[in-house]
Amino acid sequence: MHLNKLFDKNNEKKSVKFLVYLFFSFFLLVGIIIYKDYGLSIDEPFHRTTGHFWYYMLISKFLPNLESLTTFKSYINEMEWSYDFFDGKFNEYGPIFDLLSVLFEYLFNITSAEQAYKLKHFLTFITFFTSGIFFYKIINLRFENKIFTILITFFYFSSPRIFAESFYNCKDIVFMSFCVLSIYYLLKSFEKTSLKNIILFSLFSAIATQIRVMGVQLIFLYLIFFLFEVLENKNYFKKYKLVFFVCFLSFFFFLILFWPFLWENPIANFVKIFFIFSNYHWNFDVFYLGKYVKASNLPWHYIPMWIFVSTPLMYIFFYIIGIFITGRSLFLNFLNLSETSDKKLWNEKNQKKDFLMFFYIFSPVFIIIIFNSTIYGGWRHLYFIYPGLMYMFALSVNFILNKLRSYKIKKIIYLLTMLFCINNIYILIKLHPYQNVYFNYVVEKKANRLFEIDYWGLANREAINYIINTEDLKKNISIRTASFTPLSYSKKILKENDTAKFQFDGTTNLNQDYVFTNYHYEKDPKFLKKYFIPKDYKKVFTIKRGNIIINEIYKKN
Repeated sequence: MHLNKLFDKNNEKKSVKFLVYLFFSFFLLVGIIIYKDYGLSIDEPFHRTTGHFWYYMLISKFLPNLESLTTFKSYINEMEWSYDFFDGKFNEYGPIFDLLSVLFEYLFNITSAEQAYKLKHFLTFITFFTSGIFFYKIINLRFENKIFTILITFFYFSSPRIFAESFYNCKDIVFMSFCVLSIYYLLKSFEKTSLKNIILFSLFSAIATQIRVMGVQLIFLYLIFFLFEVLENKNYFKKYKLVFFVCFLSFFFFLILFWPFLWENPIANFVKIFFIFSNYHWNFDVFYLGKYVKASNLPWHYIPMWIFVSTPLMYIFFYIIGIFITGRSLFLNFLNLSETSDKKLWNEKNQKKDFLMFFYIFSPVFIIIIFNSTIYGGWRHLYFIYPGLMYMFALSVNFILNKLRSYKIKKIIYLLTMLFCINNIYILIKLHPYQNVYFNYVVEKKANRLFEIDYWGLANREAINYIINTEDLKKNISIRTASFTPLSYSKKILKENDTAKFQFDGTTNLNQDYVFTNYHYEKDPKFLKKYFIPKDYKKVFTIKRGNIIINEIYKKN
């Protein structure tokens, strides 16, 4: 039985369209309600400075006589990393999203850091939400069934870690989102090769690439699949050569346009950027499987293990099936290729889409191996393959449903699906706003002993709020941080009046009123005395979700 018949014979009814609008409206409303609940991640001050720096540089370039430039530069100088930016460091980072966020700051006349970061969280969520709309389009383009597509998109939105990071991870999630937009137009070009689809593909690929240089794989995937078409059809290049050249020219045009660092010397600077970010130097250790390992020398299973432990088991099950059936089809089709045979690498357009997504998942893995790229912070550097994994999720569900013959078994599958949906919602509510510390049932009880937990420092805000709500703020309060995560960043997302009396003394000074730790360290803490908590301090507050301890506060007796 075809998948369409399993859900609804007529997917074009007004009721189904209404359900689609209702579904997206619900998730949008949820985001609008909760985006202020999330703390400040340790990368966000850097990205805010990035946006302000490039805003200043562009204004000074095109409006050099503007009177407010000096005042604005003084404002930037008070931000973290600002002097490094003006000294020429970090200029290679693509600024488009950070710059856009700064423009919104000025548009809405936002002057406080607290409001600026909350605005950034909202913009990050809206970008992810937009990617959800395009992911919906991708799945519907493949299966042409709106009910089924809504179901898959629900799981795309509600994977706990991805959901949490869609509010504050303005790098990896934003990169992933633009990859989704790019992939949609590439897949659409498989249906209809038009200049519009190819130019939009190039536009979003360029934006993705300046966010993370790994986005260049999108244009290489287009090249590979174009070459396959040429090898199988000698007239293909002649027919679509204009589209081919427009794709590459528009990609590099948009890439240079949106990346000011490339303006002076596009080719040399891009090559420089590629080698910098293909193996970024990060000279710290990562806590992995209960041991501290150099980030530059992680074992091959680091990424697969992190995907496994931080993803619901139901997702993993469907990922594996989808990857297996797609890989098997690709392998068998490849074996049947020959010069005398009319067999092709893909038998129809849908299979071509499946193979593209298969390559999209695995090509970055080979790139990481070839360049021995530095990876840390779980699998966040590979979040962009998540839409590809969810595509495999959809293929897997489709395959299983179409293989079923018993109506009773199908009813059980539908019931299980509803239970999975409810379970996802339950997890999101239970962990809120710390869905970023989600671990599945296999490792949750021992996660603290095996993996990094809140390496973003999201729960730090609640820790400071605890002290605000329990202390007399008329006197100065000193806090020492007994972990690597800078606690002082989190006061930026709190009201200035609440934190005016706080003194954050880093890790070196002793005899503070409070000692804070979130158990995240850059080296083995056994050999770092600065992280020791004296015996005359008593634990007074713990942030915990399920069996996972996120951070704790100790007070001097």
